[in-house]
Amino acid sequence: MPLPDQDGSLREIEYSLDVLKADGIGLFTSYMDKWPGDPAFAQAFDELHHRKAVVLFHPAHHSCCRDMTNQSGMIDFDLDIARAVDSLLFNGTLSRCPDIRFIFSHAGGAFTVLAPRMVDDFPKKFADRVPHGVEYEFKKLYFDTAHAAAAGPLDALKLVPTSQILYGSDVPIPTYDLTDDRLQAYTGFSSSDRKAIDRGKAERFFPRLRA
Repeated sequence: MPLPDQDGSLREIEYSLDVLKADGIGLFTSYMDKWPGDPAFAQAFDELHHRKAVVLFHPAHHSCCRDMTNQSGMIDFDLDIARAVDSLLFNGTLSRCPDIRFIFSHAGGAFTVLAPRMVDDFPKKFADRVPHGVEYEFKKLYFDTAHAAAAGPLDALKLVPTSQILYGSDVPIPTYDLTDDRLQAYTGFSSSDRKAIDRGKAERFFPRLRA
């Protein structure tokens, strides 16, 4: 969805969900110099909330962090996920739009390990933007396993119930084995957890996928 073009975004939401019957909306974690909680994007999120939409975020490179000297850039995607969540939280989008089901790829990137500090350090003078508290907003979020199925990222997802973890592969950018081999080896999920992650939760999100 072309988020910087709010009129175009509203048209895309209408066409995608009403005409194409799309399962959800895809967004990037940032658009040039803005993260998704920016007030410039509020109209589109209000419409997605009205429609109780599923929204999947995939990371991007924010313009602040491109071509940084002596940096490989390997961590920027994961950091941009954390910044996107911070933006949605700080600007009140998460609390204002509770009916959007937000899914963040790559097991939340750097966000999940930073979440406890974000809970502790949210500025008290902006508490009205999170009337139910920061932790409450975080516990509503969903995450996928795309290229993030090693023990560390999956252990960090204890931030949310297992029912809020969905399978993702990030194919065709990497290959399936980068996710699947590690997910298969991970011992932190029960067999029923794995079944729910692999398919069950997606079937509840998107009933048409039920066999």
